[in-house]
Amino acid sequence: MSTITIGVDLAKNVFSACEMDSGGHVLRRQDLRREPFGLSLAQLPADTVVAPEASALNDLLALAARVSAIESSRAALRDGYLAPRS
Repeated sequence: MSTITIGVDLAKNVFSACEMDSGGHVLRRQDLRREPFGLSLAQLPADTVVAPEASALNDLLALAARVSAIESSRAALRDGYLAPRS
């Protein structure tokens, strides 16, 4: 089964995420700081639904912009425009 939903409780510094499969079964729960959370979102399949708490939508949109920047950096690394850190 593929992951289809990530339920997210967004806080100031730590995000609580609950990953569920297509059958609604909880696969894992995690508490992540802001940057690792963004990196984990960038690795999810494109059809994954991320469901934030309703009051945190603006925070999620800001995080999505950061994830987009991370993806751009990864593409630049892959295409040889940037060198990886050592």
